[in-house]
Amino acid sequence: MKEASTILLIDDSEAIRELVQTFCAGHLEVRAVGSESEALEVLQKETFDLILLDIELMGSDGFAVMKSLQDNIKREGLPIPPVLALSAHDGSEFISKLIEAGFAGRVKKPFQKKYLLQVLANYLLRD
Repeated sequence: MKEASTILLIDDSEAIRELVQTFCAGHLEVRAVGSESEALEVLQKETFDLILLDIELMGSDGFAVMKSLQDNIKREGLPIPPVLALSAHDGSEFISKLIEAGFAGRVKKPFQKKYLLQVLANYLLRD
């Protein structure tokens, strides 16, 4: 039997981190961090099947963090897992910006449990 997929959640909102962990309990393993520096530290020690990255971070934004993650993961010679943006932003211009930055997709805020699990499953089952 396959182990549960592991997700790295990068979000500065403790409430969102707790919500995602609660929704995913029993389905997926979630490692939640609140900042880019914490994420980079964790990525040096652990591998993940998917990264869920908030676009609106205190002191930074998801696009800058995405670039940093890509550079650091590549430098370590590791495969880059799919990265999904976590955002309430919408519109074709925003979606184009996500694609250009290398995001595999998006989880739109606010989200319900069923929606979150379905989006995550869609990306985790692509292998």
